[in-house]
This record gives sequence, structure tokens and C-alpha cells, in this order.
Amino acid sequence: MDVAEALGLQQASVVDDEALAEQDRSKAREAMGRQRAWLGREMLTWLLWKSNASGPIFEYEGEEVLVLFTGAVVLQGVAGDTTELKAKGHQAAYADVVRQAMVRGLLIHQARLRWVVGDVEASRVFEVTIDAEHFSLRQVRLPKVLSEDPDEALMERLFLLDQLGEMFEFLWEHFVEIRKRPTWAREVVPKIKAWMEE
Repeated sequence: MDVAEALGLQQASVVDDEALAEQDRSKAREAMGRQRAWLGREMLTWLLWKSNASGPIFEYEGEEVLVLFTGAVVLQGVAGDTTELKAKGHQAAYADVVRQAMVRGLLIHQARLRWVVGDVEASRVFEVTIDAEHFSLRQVRLPKVLSEDPDEALMERLFLLDQLGEMFEFLWEHFVEIRKRPTWAREVVPKIKAWMEE
């Protein structure tokens, strides 16, 4: 074998190694996406359970935040006869059929949420659709802006959008903190299962 042939083989080997490395990176990204989607579904399912008690879910900058599921909810599963269920209606997420679907292994994939921030008299109401797979906030409806000046109204809307993003991030971190604790499997999951089976 001459030098040219050896170099040719070496180049082919480098190309193969790069292709394999890209495949590995692609598989890792896909696995991470599935894991994030699973955790997002767990969070939305936990949030539905918490919101069913009709009390504040968390506190943000000294104000209580009440989260309610409104509108349609989409549940998805990994395997089985039914892999997706969409329930429509004003409070569809709280329907028995949704809890029964969760008992059978479906978790919330997408939901319409209403966030009520502050006390009843001076509350700000946000509405948003959350997708568990991509953690995207869609179809956002912000509280009514108070300013009549167009520039000030724009700044107020941007502030409210920023506040919604911060609250969502805070909720996510709050859930992850609960999810990491040993009490998650020992105490929280059995309570959620008992609620599902009521």
C-alpha cells in the first residue's frame, strides 16, 4: 500500500468518525428532548393536581399566584392503545375523563392556563397556553394595560410579558426543586395517584 492509499483510507476514516459523532450528537439531543418533554408533562400534571385544591400555587415577589386550567387540555402517552387525548371545555382539565386518562398513563402535554397574580381586588390576570415538550408559551393574553399613552402602553405590555416569563421560570424551578427531593416518590406521587383515582 502506498502513501496515497493510506491517506485515502485515513481520510475516509475521519469522514466516518465525523458522521458517527454527528449521529451520536443527534441521538443525545433527541434523548434530552424526550427527557425534557417528560419532565414538562410531569410538571403540568403536578400543577393540575395542585390547582385542584384551589389555593395559591406559589408566591412571586410577595404576591400569591393562583393557577387555573381553562380551555382545552392535551394528554399524551408513550405507548398503549390511546396515545393522545384532547379534552375541550372551559374546565376540561378537571373532568373525570382526564383523571381516568392519567391513571392509564397519559400525562398533560399542552394546557391553557390562567394565572391570577395578587389579591382579588387588585389582581392581574394572565392567560397562556403551555407546551410541555418545548416549554413554549403561546397565545398569551396579558392583563389590561393602564396607560393610554401608546409608548407607555407598549412599555407596560413588555413589562407584563417579562413578568410572565419570570413567573414561569420561577414555577419551573419550584417544581424541579420539589421533584428532586426524596419525598417526591414517597409522598407527592402517591397523593397525585390517589387524586387521579378518586
